[in-house]
Amino acid sequence: IEDATVEQNILTAQDPESIYGLARLAGHDAFRGSSALGELKIRLNTSAFNDIEGDTLNIPANSVIKASKNGLEYILKTNNDQFVIQKSSPDYLYIPVIQGKIEKQVLTGTGEKLQSFNVIIKKNTDNDSVKVSVNSELWSKYDSLYDMQVGTKGYLVKTGITGGLDIYFGNGSFGMIPPTGSSIDIEYIVSDGTKGNLTGSKDLNFKFQTEGFDSLGNSCDLNKLLESSFTIAPTMGSDPESIE
Repeated sequence: IEDATVEQNILTAQDPESIYGLARLAGHDAFRGSSALGELKIRLNTSAFNDIEGDTLNIPANSVIKASKNGLEYILKTNNDQFVIQKSSPDYLYIPVIQGKIEKQVLTGTGEKLQSFNVIIKKNTDNDSVKVSVNSELWSKYDSLYDMQVGTKGYLVKTGITGGLDIYFGNGSFGMIPPTGSSIDIEYIVSDGTKGNLTGSKDLNFKFQTEGFDSLGNSCDLNKLLESSFTIAPTMGSDPESIE
């Protein structure tokens, strides 16, 4: 009871989630932090031609590498299902990377106007890397309910009043309403903020944590087959807005 009394008072709250939540109630959407961003270049090494069956090496979307400097994981970003490298190509493939781990939660639509969901997450998340799909169809993120029109498949995402993320949908006049029983997938990236920055580090070595596949479906060790390095060291990672 004492904790509830203290944490619900804007003058005495101490817990960061309480402070962020009170800020939301007062009209300020606290910044949740951001993941470090960089760029990777990869191509097949000279020995790969004999080790790969078929014509291509396929690397799954959202493949993961782990940096030796900080032990953190970074995700290879793409809008496709996979990266495809032709055995005959000597060219580098340039891939954006983002620090963190992808997590997903599944909710169920109620069919009501202005549906809202609190997604409980105990760790920091990247402020801009939230994706919402309704019945496997990706919807778009908007800043305001009034930015959406009739038929707009959109949603709002805010720092949670009670922690985590708050997701809001439209009312039919401004944004579509997810139908009753619809499957709502919330995908986000758990971020380590400034710890993911590697700018200025002399150790930019990393190892692939994900396996690749040749065109015949055989699994491949990407660490043995690829010549790879950072062209842009991950940087711009930041921590959540100070509670001060």
